[in-house]
Amino acid sequence: AHAALRRQPPALLRLLAPRHPNRPLPATSLKTQRHSANPLPQPDTQVHVIDSFGELGLFYRAAPLVFLGGSLVDSLAGHNPLEPARLNCLVLHGIHLSAYSALYAELDAAAAGQPIESEAALVQTIDRLLRHPELVQTGAQAAGRFARARGDGILDQATQHLLALMHRDPEAAPAAPAGHDPMSTTT
Repeated sequence: AHAALRRQPPALLRLLAPRHPNRPLPATSLKTQRHSANPLPQPDTQVHVIDSFGELGLFYRAAPLVFLGGSLVDSLAGHNPLEPARLNCLVLHGIHLSAYSALYAELDAAAAGQPIESEAALVQTIDRLLRHPELVQTGAQAAGRFARARGDGILDQATQHLLALMHRDPEAAPAAPAGHDPMSTTT
């Protein structure tokens, strides 16, 4: 998909964040660079492999459009879309979503995500979005709103649960497992 899109302006830089970054990359004719070897892509870099942990949010902040891989193949079953959505990324995704199918349906209904059924559809969708950056901006803003709305509810639920635990009658607290001393620092 990237090679087909690379022929059109503007020049694209593909940011690839593999699930297992230490595994060898498949052979490709595209100029590829690992983030660990050089954190700044060179002008001729076509694929920048994010092979470090804890930095993906930095890249999501720089890219308003994300294709979450692992969802075009049934055996991988997709990824949670809330991380890129929280950082205002329009989320393109495949159709194999497993445990996340309800979340993706909500994301799509909020115009914050778009399902992609094939590599050809991915090329067509990205080409359309590159030609209409206002669509990317609108979708990215919708994604941010969607994630904040979901996150706010989760935060409220966690807060209420913690407050209930703090005000709970100690006599009503569940007993520690047999043989477990909650004051002990040894395991």
